[in-house]
Amino acid sequence: MRPLLIFSMLGLFLGSQVWAEDALSLKPRHAGRFEVSLPTGQGWDERSGDNWSSSASQIRTDQGVLYIWASMEANVYPANRYDWLAAEISREVRDSEVFRLLDEAAKTGEQLVRLDYAEARFGENTSHYLVWAHNVFVESLGKTVPEYQELHVFLAPDHARDFSFLSVYFGVVCLAECTSDFPDAETLRPVLDTIVMTSLE
Repeated sequence: MRPLLIFSMLGLFLGSQVWAEDALSLKPRHAGRFEVSLPTGQGWDERSGDNWSSSASQIRTDQGVLYIWASMEANVYPANRYDWLAAEISREVRDSEVFRLLDEAAKTGEQLVRLDYAEARFGENTSHYLVWAHNVFVESLGKTVPEYQELHVFLAPDHARDFSFLSVYFGVVCLAECTSDFPDAETLRPVLDTIVMTSLE
């Protein structure tokens, strides 16, 4: 499920009263030859084929009261990219997401206040990821709140055998008691340490 659709559902799950859980719990989910432990809680959990989306409702952190969600998608890149490096494929995936974000911003008038490319190791896996942030209006709260998102792209060492890759989306919205202009995804980082990629025989 794409971030835009997920966030459009946010207003359905938030009431005017802000409450929060104190900790993040995770549950393993499978997509293709990938396994990722996604948030669980009093939010929602949805599957569509090899894609999972879930939310952990609201949790209280040192960043404030956060509404967080995550999704995973098992994807296949074009076979004519078989000789591309993982960094090149990841860049193309992220570039496509940037195009979508800029197009949506032009339509809605919402300004992206951050848009960065980055790379990091999580456990045994390398993530090439995209970071963006903006302010969004939540009708059920009657106010504009800061939202932070990330797209992580992971490829297995033998990805050229089946052209598969994993996309993991994070979304974090600060609802109350915010300690900075925008939250970050530190609360969701444990998700990335759970990724397991099954090698092809």
